[in-house]
Amino acid sequence: MQSQQPAIAEEHSPAEARIHQLEARVRELELAEQRFRLLLESAPDAIVIVDSTGRIMIVNAQTEKIFGYSRDDLIGQSIEILVPERFRGIHRHHRAAYSEDPHTREMGAGLELFGLRRDGSEFPAEISLSPARIGGNLLIFCAVRDITQLKQTQSVLHERDVQLAAAQQIQKHLLPQRPPRVPGIDVLGASYPAEFAAGDHFDYFLMPDDALAVVIGDVSGHGFGPALIMASVHTLIRALSQRYCDVSDVLQHANRFLCEETADHFFATVLFARVDTRSQRLEYASAGHPPAYVFDRQGNIKTRLESTGIPLGIYPDQITPMGRSVDLEEGDVVLMLTDGVFEIQSPDGGLFGVERAIDCVRRQGAKSAAEIIDELYQTVLRFSHKESPDDDVTLVVLKVGPRPDERETRQDVPSRSSDRDPAAAG
Repeated sequence: MQSQQPAIAEEHSPAEARIHQLEARVRELELAEQRFRLLLESAPDAIVIVDSTGRIMIVNAQTEKIFGYSRDDLIGQSIEILVPERFRGIHRHHRAAYSEDPHTREMGAGLELFGLRRDGSEFPAEISLSPARIGGNLLIFCAVRDITQLKQTQSVLHERDVQLAAAQQIQKHLLPQRPPRVPGIDVLGASYPAEFAAGDHFDYFLMPDDALAVVIGDVSGHGFGPALIMASVHTLIRALSQRYCDVSDVLQHANRFLCEETADHFFATVLFARVDTRSQRLEYASAGHPPAYVFDRQGNIKTRLESTGIPLGIYPDQITPMGRSVDLEEGDVVLMLTDGVFEIQSPDGGLFGVERAIDCVRRQGAKSAAEIIDELYQTVLRFSHKESPDDDVTLVVLKVGPRPDERETRQDVPSRSSDRDPAAAG
């Protein structure tokens, strides 16, 4: 019978144990390198790692994509291969200074930098630098971002801002600086644009027969395009009002021009009122504009100036007929406004609406036109809990005083200048 030998535990010599430790360390380093490579290749920016002399040691796939070189083309080359030739001299100087004082430079540090592709084309770039010392050697991690699209977007935004500023200046000089001085009538308007320029508009002037013309309008949308359309409407209505005294005729000719000269998606609502400065009779026509309101001296609504037609700019042959005329009396208040007033929202989404505007004017009816406008606008802002409206807001208030004596003569509007009365246009 064969005897059984006890099992003897296998023991490693010190050399074998050291080998196992080194092998484990190699596996750890290989794993760390895999992670590093994974991070390097997944970076959205071009990553270029150089030594203290500027020699390229490592690049990622994004570097190949942005610059058009292969890795083999770049490894061992000077970093200046990626710098436009006109900047290479100063770049070497800055690189040497950086090696003396390495520090982190964030992406987008306000520098105008450019990269050079293999095909010789240049592109604007943002470049961040991060120094690291490994084994006593200085390595510099460079992240390069192509910002061509960003620059193009900034250029478009800049051009838009220039256009809006130009539209704002146009409106500044078109809106009346101050109202005509008409005995027995206190009239004032104000416009508060949601952007640089408004699609809203108001105007008042004296017609050839000495009647007071009061106009308020709103072009669809707000911003640069509507502001220019509204400027055209302003100029056109003023010019036509020197030839025609009938408000319906003026709107008919203005509509034909809009249909012929503007894009299909633009239309304008316009309320054009004409007040005989002797009899104080108001005649009007309204092309799709929100109603205006005439209050008596007790604050009751005397009449509504309803729309009498569709907005201008839709059908070239449309006619906007005149509405029913109104005999104004001392103490009457006429309120004209754009729909931006009604559509102002509170923080919980409620609309300001028509009734709040009516109640505000009713309470302030004994005050001047300027005071009524200011109180109504402040009421709108308090309702919205904002410092400025989300939509264009335009208001015109006409307050009727004693009927003038037949011997009184009117004084026309002073000539326009850049010193516009701020109250006249908000």
